[in-house]
Amino acid sequence: MIEEKKLYPVTYLRELNELSRDRLVSAGIILLKQLVSEPEKISMKTGINNGALKIIVDRANAMLL
Repeated sequence: MIEEKKLYPVTYLRELNELSRDRLVSAGIILLKQLVSEPEKISMKTGINNGALKIIVDRANAMLL
């Protein structure tokens, strides 16, 4: 079911460091689908800089294809 509906948790991203992972989870972002939906708002909620977040979102998008 996870693969069928592409409900991958953010922990699937190996590039994600512990601090970024903790910030995402604290902001309620636990799935890759949530991460790619509104990256601008996520940057503001988490404090992850736009450059790092772009890399994370690009990788998440690649996994969701």
